[in-house]
Amino acid sequence: MNPKNMEIKSFAPFSVFKLVCYVMLIPVALFILIGLLCILIGVLMENPQIILIGLALIILYPMILLGLCGGLGSLTATIYNLMAKKFGGLEITLGEGEFTNLPSKKEHKLSIPPQNALNPMSSNPYQSNPNI
Repeated sequence: MNPKNMEIKSFAPFSVFKLVCYVMLIPVALFILIGLLCILIGVLMENPQIILIGLALIILYPMILLGLCGGLGSLTATIYNLMAKKFGGLEITLGEGEFTNLPSKKEHKLSIPPQNALNPMSSNPYQSNPNI
């Protein structure tokens, strides 16, 4: 099978915003843990400045990080969409066996038969294991 060239014409800015927010959850969780550690150290040392730094890391930094990175991601998607209309989008090449037989959205539904807790090999959930 010959490789196919495809072009990415646009990105939905809100989808890019959500993707960036999902990716930024790891650094946000890290800074929340660091903030909790700063608060603990500040309480033990009786130092209010360290407590305030910990509170800022827990409250302000995640909002700034998610808002700034998400906003920049959405702005980048919007600029890409404008440039792709004028100059063309990114071209990708799909080789043999890559995404050639994708199922439709209706075929994505999984049907997993229930299994009996007593007999996992049984497909009937109401049948007990006769060997017990």
